[in-house]
Amino acid sequence: MRCQLFALVLATIAVPTTVVVVAGAEAMGAVQGQPPVAASPTFYRDVLPILQRQCQSCHRPANPGDNGLVAPMSLMTYSEVRPWAASIVRRVQAHEMPPWRASDKMNGLFDSERRLSDAEISTIERWASDGALGGRPEDAPPPPVVTPRVNGWVLGEPDVTIVAAPTVIPDENTDDLTQHEVGEAPSDIWVQGVEFRAGSPAVHHMCATALLPPSTPGSEREISLGCAAPGVDPRMLPDGYAFLLPKGAIIRFEVHGKKRTGPNTAVRYQSVIGLTVTKTPVRHRVRFNPVSNSTFEIPPGNGNWSVGAVRVFERETTILALWPHGHVRAVGARYTATYPDGTSELLLDVPRFDQEWQEVYRYREPKRVPAGTRLEAAYRYDNSLARGAKRGFDASQPVRFGPRAMDEMMIAFVQYTDESPVEGSSDGRAPVAAPVRLPQYDAVDRDLWWRGDSALPGAPNRVVVAFPRFGTDESVVPIDALRPGDVLSNRVSAVMKLRTEVPLDFGATRITPGNVATGFAGLYGLWIKKAADGWRLVFTNEPDVLGSHLEASSVVAEVPLRYEGVPGGTGRFAAVLQDRPGGGELVLTWGTHRWTSDFGLPQPK
Repeated sequence: MRCQLFALVLATIAVPTTVVVVAGAEAMGAVQGQPPVAASPTFYRDVLPILQRQCQSCHRPANPGDNGLVAPMSLMTYSEVRPWAASIVRRVQAHEMPPWRASDKMNGLFDSERRLSDAEISTIERWASDGALGGRPEDAPPPPVVTPRVNGWVLGEPDVTIVAAPTVIPDENTDDLTQHEVGEAPSDIWVQGVEFRAGSPAVHHMCATALLPPSTPGSEREISLGCAAPGVDPRMLPDGYAFLLPKGAIIRFEVHGKKRTGPNTAVRYQSVIGLTVTKTPVRHRVRFNPVSNSTFEIPPGNGNWSVGAVRVFERETTILALWPHGHVRAVGARYTATYPDGTSELLLDVPRFDQEWQEVYRYREPKRVPAGTRLEAAYRYDNSLARGAKRGFDASQPVRFGPRAMDEMMIAFVQYTDESPVEGSSDGRAPVAAPVRLPQYDAVDRDLWWRGDSALPGAPNRVVVAFPRFGTDESVVPIDALRPGDVLSNRVSAVMKLRTEVPLDFGATRITPGNVATGFAGLYGLWIKKAADGWRLVFTNEPDVLGSHLEASSVVAEVPLRYEGVPGGTGRFAAVLQDRPGGGELVLTWGTHRWTSDFGLPQPK
């Protein structure tokens, strides 16, 4: 659906700065004739500075355009904070507030970091236990300098506004995903800032994509403009950095609303995106792309399911920000960089991921990685009955990738630039286009991830092996380089999967359909492993991980593989199930290499 075209303003607005003054507090002194005692903390002198630094950016009065992202109560004044003293203590003791989900390993890396020190937590605890005293207003710290919003816009009045059609979530709906296609860009636009205004607190998150003509090559056909979700605040890119919205691009909104059902619960809203056009020369073209996996399946009742994805940066790249995105079952996310020399570095660890607060982790200093760096993302999901009861989802069903709140996603966004610096114009205003270069190959393109699958002819839909795009010399470790204990490592996609609804006997090893969860068809990850006396087929209980690291703790069984060299190979990996008397044969081929393993189907008594 196409609706309102772009409103192009292209005006530079000088925004004055407003300073709000808050007065300060009285300290308690020792009683005359008695030993001095530590003064009880007071709000104005001791607690307000902590709230200013770590809490008030969210716990403040609502403004137009907040889209439900403002916290449920304001903590700006003593009268607002005092009733919540006990609750604040509980939340900071549990490290639930401020909502910073990254591990301590990440301390100091990201500019959006919000965490309380042990001393700050102790101050809040003592303040509440000593009576939550107000103290003297004149002891308050200097107020923060606040840039006022312009008509509700955090980044100032936008130069370009993109407006979607009005949307209604009716009384009977609890979950709504709406797409709109809007206008066409009248010219090339270099964008330094993007701000989303969802239009209603019922909108959980929204994203936007620039769609280019079908003739546009490769992954440049779609350009992400980013997303907004609880915890994601709009930021301006540094001067010299911008992304290109090309002439003729159509903007697609994807708006996800979530509410309760019932009479008079209908919600009507209209979403808007504001773009700030760069006023300085563009020296670095920014991209915002995901490392993602859309092929996973989380089994019912499983409380610890792993899903992975990977991409390779073919050129030297500067990473500006990382944003892990998932839904209600996602509980952990990690980004790891493996460098060409074989060393690895943990870029981001979020062991307490929560859909209700999704942080964009922006580097204080942009992270430069060399050409050939492999970026791996690994998520953990909890589909247990206990979490389902707590979060309101049905944990008795398997879950796949999908847009609804009760579906799941594994999308590890990366904001980066891989363009060489370019010289700008001398007037300091006109944007200068970065050189035209083909985009880096996206190793997780959904059209390329899975090459196919093969079902056992004698047992249709009961035994199936699925295999990924696995087999160029650049993506698989050369076989002659493998040592005993090494696995054939696929750097650009997930591992093979085997699903069986019947028991399979690989020699004396039985592979059962109950591997994953009771009542769920057996689902296994498959790896090819070099052994001292030949080859092994390794079965794991983590079939949705990326294919570059085998976790020993996930291994269920290992069975022998026969190996032979075959002339005239195709260079592509393939997995095929073939009928054999009383069972079948799994045949794996890659180039001039072939592995096989027989299995039996237990006969009914």
